[in-house]
Amino acid sequence: MDLLDTALAPLIGNTVSWGRYECLRRAARHDRRTMVSVSRNRILTLLLAFAAAVIALTPAAQADPGSPSYNQGKQAIDDAAHQGPLHVTDLTRYCNTLLGFELKSGQVARVDSPPDFIAGCQDEGRVLLPSN
Repeated sequence: MDLLDTALAPLIGNTVSWGRYECLRRAARHDRRTMVSVSRNRILTLLLAFAAAVIALTPAAQADPGSPSYNQGKQAIDDAAHQGPLHVTDLTRYCNTLLGFELKSGQVARVDSPPDFIAGCQDEGRVLLPSN
């Protein structure tokens, strides 16, 4: 006899048939499963709401215009522009490619902050592109 049988025993007494007992037992188990399911859904909903609030309230990362990486990005696109006209349709993709090329070629030994490098490249690219 499990805990559920113990809880239902006083309710059943001698007046309830075995079929009715089984029906009560199944209903009690179903209610218990439903309670667990509902509480899990509420927890998941609360977690998702909390995550959305954290994402909404977190400030976006901004580049540091005074960082060495930012200046490396500006210099890299300047050098590319001096080699020939820039034909760029997607500046972000171009700056990412330029970062990879600069690191592989050894022209830049190390970049402390790739996002700052790309921001510097994009800022300088916006200045240079209209003039090409």
